[in-house]
Amino acid sequence: MLKLNLKKSFQKDFDKLLLNGFDDSVLNEVILRKKEPLPPQFQDHALKGKWKPFRECHIKADILLVYLVEDDELVFC
Repeated sequence: MLKLNLKKSFQKDFDKLLLNGFDDSVLNEVILRKKEPLPPQFQDHALKGKWKPFRECHIKADILLVYLVEDDELVFC
């Protein structure tokens, strides 16, 4: 099982989403507690350039999640 590491920028953005009525149950579907691929509906893909080691998935059409899997840790940015 992967350990979660929430960066300060993620926590601030997530708190804003919750204040605006975001249903966080959708995020629970996306959280990769195991190293398994996400379902295609989340459009998971690798990023390029300076973000190369990171991945991005679409939680909703206008809400994106940038993350990194390192060894046994899942980092939300």
